[in-house]
Amino acid sequence: MINVELARDYVAKIHRQLGVNINIMNEKGIVIASGTPSRVGDFHLVAYELIKNKNFVKIIDTATDDLMGVTEGVNLLLLHRMEPIGAVGVSGDSEDIMPIAKMAKLTIESFFFNNQTNQADLIESQNISRLRDALLFEQPINPSRIFQLATEVGIRDNVYRAAIMIHSTGDNAKEAIQYLYQSYGSAKKQPQDILLPIDGQHLVLIKSYRKFEPAFFRDSMTELSEYFMSLLAEKRFFEDSVKLKLYYTIPTDSLIHYRNSYSCLKWLEDYVHFRMETLYFINDYLIEYMTGCISPDLLSPLFESYRNVIDNYLDKELFHTTAAALASTNMSPAEAAKELFVHKNTVLARTKKFKEVLGLQPLSNSKDAILLLAIDSYLAK
Repeated sequence: MINVELARDYVAKIHRQLGVNINIMNEKGIVIASGTPSRVGDFHLVAYELIKNKNFVKIIDTATDDLMGVTEGVNLLLLHRMEPIGAVGVSGDSEDIMPIAKMAKLTIESFFFNNQTNQADLIESQNISRLRDALLFEQPINPSRIFQLATEVGIRDNVYRAAIMIHSTGDNAKEAIQYLYQSYGSAKKQPQDILLPIDGQHLVLIKSYRKFEPAFFRDSMTELSEYFMSLLAEKRFFEDSVKLKLYYTIPTDSLIHYRNSYSCLKWLEDYVHFRMETLYFINDYLIEYMTGCISPDLLSPLFESYRNVIDNYLDKELFHTTAAALASTNMSPAEAAKELFVHKNTVLARTKKFKEVLGLQPLSNSKDAILLLAIDSYLAK
């Protein structure tokens, strides 16, 4: 629809400055703006026929009684995305006013419809912001409001989606996040993806999938990460000034679960803030996450005695760094040694100490490995 207030202001200014009478008709052929204000509301038969038949121009050299609401002049079809949305008519001799009519058509289509597009973009942005707040932040969570806001922007429930948080750091972090938001939204975003700007350095993509395929999920997420990295690589502006980290959760098929997914992402970001990798999967930190979600009061009967033993008989920093290195290398002493920049025998000596002091054999006993990581996570709290 044509913005009526803008149309009337435009017509009045043209009439006042140039003395030219312009009429603007809506998609039903009704005059909505005119240099002759008394004509507003009249039915314009020629405009109606232009719109109905998708003809581009109609010149009236002589007004007749059968052309209801029409005077001598030029009438041109108004298009938006190649669809008729109204017409503009300029009164006068056709040869004299044809250039003015063409200029009026160009101005109206370029300015008014661009203004409408901007307004539509603003409305969409506001709707997305409301959905983001309802999904992730508003307390208490309101499922009815979430479903209503989701419906307004065409988002369905019962679709598998994985929540992904993108964190940009560096001198041009804000520009990078804005660039990724715009680029993904215009080139790769699927209808059931939910793309949410969080702040100047964080973007959350709730990526849709036809179904959850665990065997291929990590590869799929790695491919997505490479896509975001390639976007930045295309711009030399970001080459040396921006660092990306991406955090992934396990997919869920319910809109009301994304708040918990977002909490997982925030926990993961905080937990691995000191690490230098680009990709992080919550799957790799489930023991630490679950331990971190339980109240220390409930865990203390299980782990406080271990704390006392470690305080008295082990170096706490070495215990933590060794446990973390073993966790990230699948309990491989050789790989853990590389990560710690020590000899493999040093790691083996530390794990031997773990057995002597704590009774744990994480390299050969999976339950002991789990307990080792749980103790380390508790001590970190």
